[in-house]
Order: sequence, then structure tokens, then C-alpha cells
Amino acid sequence: MQQVGQGRILDAVDLAPAEYTEPGRPRHPDVEQAQPLGPFQACSAPRSPEPRSRQARLSSEAWKNTGALPWDPESELPTSRIARLSEAEIRADLDALAARAPDAIEIRALPLPGGGPWLGGRIDPARLTPREFRSTIAAGWRVASYSGLVRGDESERPDFDAAAVLPVPEAEPGDPTDPVFALPAGTQAGRFLHQLFQDLDFPHAAGEALTRTVCDLLDRYGGLGTGRAADRDWIPVVEALVTNVLETWLDPAASLRLRDIAAADRVPELEFHFPVAGLSPESLSAALAVSEAHADAAAGLGFEPMRGLMHGFIDLVFRYQGRFYIVDYKSNQLGDRLPAYGQDGLRVAVRRHRYQLQYLIYTLALHRFLGWRLPGYDYRTHCGGVYYLFLRGMRPHTGPRYGVWYDRPSCDLIEALDRLFGGGQDPS
Repeated sequence: MQQVGQGRILDAVDLAPAEYTEPGRPRHPDVEQAQPLGPFQACSAPRSPEPRSRQARLSSEAWKNTGALPWDPESELPTSRIARLSEAEIRADLDALAARAPDAIEIRALPLPGGGPWLGGRIDPARLTPREFRSTIAAGWRVASYSGLVRGDESERPDFDAAAVLPVPEAEPGDPTDPVFALPAGTQAGRFLHQLFQDLDFPHAAGEALTRTVCDLLDRYGGLGTGRAADRDWIPVVEALVTNVLETWLDPAASLRLRDIAAADRVPELEFHFPVAGLSPESLSAALAVSEAHADAAAGLGFEPMRGLMHGFIDLVFRYQGRFYIVDYKSNQLGDRLPAYGQDGLRVAVRRHRYQLQYLIYTLALHRFLGWRLPGYDYRTHCGGVYYLFLRGMRPHTGPRYGVWYDRPSCDLIEALDRLFGGGQDPS
């Protein structure tokens, strides 16, 4: 690393303090004092939309060509954090960095201009000998997910109800069946429906606007897996399903439905990563024992003890009356009659597919997210719970009695899981 004239030196990367904070540690002052920009935006000043300076591009080229990073303070945007630091502060930080890697980082002044290109200093070829790797790579560090813990699947993709479809009882002769129950099932149909609800503007998803969205997605996305011509026959059925889901009241008081959730109050397909200090089937079961209703959510799991990151995708997070809710769309085919989607049928499906474990992980992710982003956050005040919506079974006239699974894990349970994942308990 080199100094340019009388200026300071700096990597081309913005050295703004990270906004990520480990659980239990105080937030950065900038995050604590700033005003929220919106329900799901970081509570910090927005970065300038302007492109990086010409100096940043030159610094990048210099690094690739010479291994040096020149920096000119005159080129730095006045709004950047580095522009508010003194030269002595920057030099002290860089000296400390160089001291940690004396064989890799050197800080010195560039020579005065001499009329020709600067070619760098002489390098002893012996110093270019690669160092021998003597450390060990921890096998227990990995990226995990609900699917990975339960089925050993990859964590880098959302869950689209890819589990085996349960046999659907045949309808009795002459007994009419709602066509929504006959909608194609499986991974392809699940992907289509998830993407459809991600694209929809809930308050305006009706009539021609809904038809156009469904048709466009069938053309763009590949449809339901039954062939393009056959997929067109399902357009009215898909529209009926969407209308059922948006119009169904989610609470017994008939005060909450997706139809009324504006785009500004929701985030679809929220991806998350959060650190896991240590996790095993035994330690997870011990933490779940705090709640009798969730105590067996990890029973029988056999994943290897791990540490690293927990990764996942939440289908929808929305805000309603100051509380934040989680929604997961389930396209599972539980039967061809409405009673199959009653609370007893949903309870069987939730237990069979370990959806409790899934939404506990999602709730912990949202708990940590809001704890970092929302001033004055409190789980009891701001977390409204989880809705698992079994799309085929939702009907406006039945409200939450069919197709709607709701749970609001206790604060004690979420805090126990937070301690476990944060290192408060060691994996057995």
C-alpha cells in the first residue's frame, strides 16, 4: 500500500463501519441515532447513489497491476465516512492493520514524480515463495438451513413444498369437487405459486390486472408443469385460488387479510443469514423444551453438530398495526375436500414436515433482524406471529378455520433459541 503525495492511503473499498451487530452487543451509534427510512430499511443514512469515483477504479487497476493501493483524498466524496476522518486517524488504523500482517502489508510514501511510470520497488524473488499451509479447516463450519437440518438439502435455494405429495383420496362418483383442489401439485406448481404471490400487488390483484399477471408468469416462468396449452386451462382456477387467499380473514376477529397489505408494508422473499455459534440435535432439543407445544419439533433429527451460518428465505414479512408477521405459502395437496384443510389436518401436515422447526428459525431470523434495525424493539410488542397458509384450503367464507395455521412462539422460547445459536449453550 502506498501514500500519494501529501494525501492519505486507503483501500478502494469503503471503510464504513459495518452495520451488522452480534446479538447482545450495542448497536453502532449511527444506527442507534438515525431515523428509520421505512419499515424494512436500515436505520442509517442512505449511501450516495452516485457511482464510485474515478480514483476507486484507478486504485483497483493499480492493485491488480502492482499490488499497491494509491489513494488521493481530493477524489473522495465529501459525504463518505472516510472523508470525516483525520489523516492521523487513518494512518493509525492502517499501521495497526499492517502490524497484524507484516509480511503482507507495507505502508510508505510514493516517490516524487520523475517523468516516467512508477514501476514499484525491487522484489526479492525468494520472498515470493508460497507459504506452507499448516492450519486445519474446521469441518463443522458450514451454512445450514431448515431443509438441510431436516432432509440434508442444499441451503442456497428456497423451500417450494418439494416434499412428496400425499395421496389424494378419489372423489365419490357424482360428488362435485372444487377445481382448486385439483390444481397440479409438486415442485413446479409450488415454484409458480410462490413466484405469483411474490409478484402480486395485493390490493389491486383482481380482474384484468390479475389475469394479466397470471398469464405473463405462465409464459415467463414455465407454468405448472402440465404443458403450455394445458396450463392455459388452469388460469381461471389460479385466479380463484389467489382471490380466496387474499380475501380470507386470517384472524377470528376478521380484521386482518392479505388484500389490505400495501406494498410499502411488506417484503416478499426475505433472505437471511445469521451466525450459529454451535448447534446439535441435543442442544436444539434442550432449547425447545422451554415450550411444551414445540418440545418435539427436533425429535429424531440426526444432523451433524455444526457452527457457521443459518440461511433461509421467508416467503413474506408484513407489517400490520405496528406488528410484524411471517407468512409462508404452502401449496401442499392435503385432499380434495375442505375438511382436509381444517385445523386437525393442518396439525398433521405441520408435524409431518417439521414446519414448526422451520417457522421457529424464521421467527428467530426476524427477531434478530428487527433487533438490529428497529429502535426500541421488543419481541412481545413488535412480533405478531406466523401464518402458514395452505393455499388450496383457504375460503373467504370460512375465515381462519380452514387453510390457515397460526402460531406465535413465546418470547421465552425465542430467547432460548437466540442464546443457543449465539453460543449460550454448547452443542452436546
